[in-house]
Amino acid sequence: MVDLLTAQHINKSFSGVQVLRDVQFSLRAGEVHALLGENGAGKSTLLKTLFGMHKPDSGTLTVNGQPVTLKSPRDAQEQGIAMIHQELALIPELTVAQNVLLGNEGREVLNYAQMEARVKPFLNQVGLTAAPNTPVRRLTIAQQQMVEIARAVARRAKIIIMDEPTSSLTTHEIEQLYRVVRELTASGVGIIYVSHHFDEIEALADRVTVLRDGNYIGTVNQRDVTQNQLVSMMVGRDLVAQLEPPQRSPGEVRLEVEDLTRTGAFENISLRVRAGEVVTIAGLIGAGRTEVLRVIYGADVATTGQIRLEGQTVTRPTPATMMQRGVGFIAEDRRNHGIVPDARVSVNMMLTSWAKGTVSVREADMRRLVEPQMQQLGIRPANPNQIIRRLSGATNRK
Repeated sequence: MVDLLTAQHINKSFSGVQVLRDVQFSLRAGEVHALLGENGAGKSTLLKTLFGMHKPDSGTLTVNGQPVTLKSPRDAQEQGIAMIHQELALIPELTVAQNVLLGNEGREVLNYAQMEARVKPFLNQVGLTAAPNTPVRRLTIAQQQMVEIARAVARRAKIIIMDEPTSSLTTHEIEQLYRVVRELTASGVGIIYVSHHFDEIEALADRVTVLRDGNYIGTVNQRDVTQNQLVSMMVGRDLVAQLEPPQRSPGEVRLEVEDLTRTGAFENISLRVRAGEVVTIAGLIGAGRTEVLRVIYGADVATTGQIRLEGQTVTRPTPATMMQRGVGFIAEDRRNHGIVPDARVSVNMMLTSWAKGTVSVREADMRRLVEPQMQQLGIRPANPNQIIRRLSGATNRK
């Protein structure tokens, strides 16, 4: 049987840093082929190469046994390849229907009612209940993820790349995604699947390819290996023992929230966070988790309630005042709210320091300040001058 897609001896460098070295990959009809690797292993670069976003420095690509040159995502789509991006590729001001049909409009001119009728079966297939005429900007991140999946399904692609598709989904939505994936593979679609969750790999994958530091490590049948063996392939060493959960002795109360309410989002939320502990806020999509955090950080304004830091009431929290008092916030939508994509890594890492009033520093001093943090967080490539949008999604979350 001819593979749907093969990639052989793929090499790719950026700014003199080689991120893929002699990488091999293949995809069969009707299979889920998982791509595994640590942050910075080269997974996203390989996916973008397979989707025509990056041109390999060397190596060959074939689709259905025929050599292809993918100069753009349009070329990839014409070859029957669709990609569900880790960073959602939607137009917020357009409706759900318009986004699903974007790039797949055909020659027929459709009015709004016809567009909505055409996309409705695809929305039902992925379990998205939002009305087709809803602007995408009004959807949650999880709902936007499902719009991406519906668009790939609507294009009737034979090869679908899924880059961490469950990163913002609830358990119910993940089960819905599993159902869609199984229906697609049953019809002969091949799926390239990236995830950091081994339960997803075990539930879906037929084969697994592992990358480490941009190198091809190997391809195995998922049912023939254990989780520990896969992790060993990823990190390059055997796991002697599983890490024990950390033993914590919580200290004094650092943050206290009492009867916090933001009308229309959440009401009467109270919690305490002590030094040395991790407090989890759980709930379904739309339950108000993100909204609570945004109010605590001062990005949104509370209707009623109190916020206290180390026993002192914060009367009008703003991001600037909260940063000055030692509070950080990692946004759910990091591309739009957490980073400056076209700025360097060093600049992004220094932004909060400047916001807290730190005086500007010379380039050499900036590098000296951020390099230890980059090493501690495992940011790769370890280049402070790298433009942050060129890093993997997992890396710019750090």
